[in-house]
Order: sequence, then structure tokens, then C-alpha cells
Amino acid sequence: MSNAIVRGSLAGAALLVLGGLVPAQERLPQPETYCVSTPNSFTRGAEMGWLGHVEISRNDFALVVSGAVPQSIGIFLWGSEAQRLPFGSGYLCIASPVHRLDPPQIVSDSGHAIFKIDFRDDFHGGMFAPGTSCNFQFLYRDGTRFNLSNGLRVPFAR
Repeated sequence: MSNAIVRGSLAGAALLVLGGLVPAQERLPQPETYCVSTPNSFTRGAEMGWLGHVEISRNDFALVVSGAVPQSIGIFLWGSEAQRLPFGSGYLCIASPVHRLDPPQIVSDSGHAIFKIDFRDDFHGGMFAPGTSCNFQFLYRDGTRFNLSNGLRVPFAR
């Protein structure tokens, strides 16, 4: 896998059916990146992305980070509000209170980590509700210091 940011779903896409465009589904707000990442010892900075859909009922949403330091340990964080506060070697893009998405992740040799949110799980599923937005970020070790990705705001739907 390249160092490209993984993004997206097919929400709001259209299908060509018998010569006409038919909406694939109701248009839903999509995740958006915000804040900034800073260079680390591997790349110009770790970037957040996602796989799957924002609809909780589909239960296929995953957070993805690319450009983190290979074989480092990191953890995905979340909170309801955004900010930009110098922190470690980067910026904390989530305002207090900041929550952890356990367990910690080991970054792959290509600088990626993925965390699938299981909305059916009582612990993770109970934290996110349709109609709310959450902010996510990845915190990781970089040698003797730590750094953070940019932020990802995710509007969850039913």
C-alpha cells in the first residue's frame, strides 16, 4: 500500500441504470480532515482517513492513518470538539475531554494503522450515536518523542 491517504465511501454516488442516473443512496455528509500534521522521522506527517460508511447501521466504518512511523505504537483518540493546541511534536486537534480507542495499534512497515469501530459492541458502539459528529486523531511514538496526525471529523448517520 502506498503512503496515499485512504478515504471514502460510495455514499452519494450514482449508478448508471438503463441509460439514466439513479442515486445510490441519500446524500450523507462525509468525513472531513481538519487541523494539521507535522513532519515525523518517516514522512511529512501522519494523515487521517477512513474506510466504509458513516451509517452506524452498516457497521463497516474504520479509521485509517497513513504516514506514521513504521513499527511505532500509537492510539486513536476521539472527542466531540475540535481545537489546535501545540502538543508533543505536533498539534492536539481534539478538545478536552479526549478519549482513547483501545487497544493501542502497532503501525505497519508502510506507516499505516487501521481501527475498525464495531458499533454493535457495547463499549465502542455506545460512544457514537446517529446525528452526532466526532473528531478523531492518531497519537504515536516517534523515537523518544511523540507526534500526532491531523484530525478527522466524522458525522455519523443512522
